[in-house]
Amino acid sequence: MNITFCGERGLINSIILDMGDDLEKHKKFLSSVKFAQGEKLAWISDMDKPPKYIIEPSFAMFGDPDLIIIAKEKNETRHVIFLEAKLCAYNDASEELQKNSQLPNHYKGNASKLNIQLAFKYRFAQAFMNGNSTDVISEVESFSSVQYNDSPRYLKKKCVIDLCRQHFSGVKDFYFVALTNDNANVDPYKTDDYLPAIGIMEWNNNKKSFGLLSYQMLEQAGVINRNSGFYAQAASSLLGLPADTGVSENGDKTIRTIPKVRWLPDQKSAIEQIINQLKIVIPDAEIASMEGSYSIKVNERTIVKIYADESEVFIALRNDNLPTNYQNAKKVRIGVGDRARSFAIVYEGSQDGLDDLIPIIREFVEKHMMK
Repeated sequence: MNITFCGERGLINSIILDMGDDLEKHKKFLSSVKFAQGEKLAWISDMDKPPKYIIEPSFAMFGDPDLIIIAKEKNETRHVIFLEAKLCAYNDASEELQKNSQLPNHYKGNASKLNIQLAFKYRFAQAFMNGNSTDVISEVESFSSVQYNDSPRYLKKKCVIDLCRQHFSGVKDFYFVALTNDNANVDPYKTDDYLPAIGIMEWNNNKKSFGLLSYQMLEQAGVINRNSGFYAQAASSLLGLPADTGVSENGDKTIRTIPKVRWLPDQKSAIEQIINQLKIVIPDAEIASMEGSYSIKVNERTIVKIYADESEVFIALRNDNLPTNYQNAKKVRIGVGDRARSFAIVYEGSQDGLDDLIPIIREFVEKHMMK
């Protein structure tokens, strides 16, 4: 079959199809997950057949999980893994939390953020395990308001509730895993600002149930291949190079932009010209004018930075889904502290040749805009 899958769930479909009925690949898939406390799933070796996969059921107010994995041991003990996929790095896909509570400032408009999605699936599992009603899976109002600073969430659709009771009743445990474009060496849940949004106490007591998996981890484990199978076709259009999240350990410098009022006239003219062209070719992207730079943002993430110093113009792309030919480009850090991100300098010059970057920037931005 000649099928090209698109989007996050398309990548999931391609991975599952490429694993086929190869039990060892399914085991490697699960073994590749990095959990918050560095543990591995000890029961994987006791599986004697591939897991059952359920793709994108609708859990109403708890959100639609991209994938549910139901793994069974030889002795019939079952384990459930909720998986949420993104095309970018974990931190970039997540909502920044309040430090005193590790909860979001609000829930309106951020239900698609990765750490919020993981929290909703955790809350669903808690509601399912604690509930007795056959008509609804619901949180207790007093608990949700105190624990999550949120109204209670519930699921009432009978056919989905029946599906849940069929597959989840009597399971030993639930896990919650993010699938991202992070580098295989990423340290999951290292930054408190972007933890799964379940609150400090719940996190401390249950962080062993939260994991992170990246496409590069699966490639290195031999589960999928960039050059063959359904995954190769999907990845070629959806994924660039894996992200280098957070602060680089390679000594990359943090950039210091100068105010626009100090830009030379030809610098200012060249940058304004490329900004005007980008507004035409990527009208749906947010282009923010800062004191010393321009930022192109997607879902509140800065993915392109355009700025100048005393003599040259610079264009930097977020080091996430970079085109492969920029793998060895000079890297810089943009941001402060834990919010610092790695960017690749794709242009550093006197303004000549800037127009050649228009299609490259457009493709890069559109890739980050894909769902």
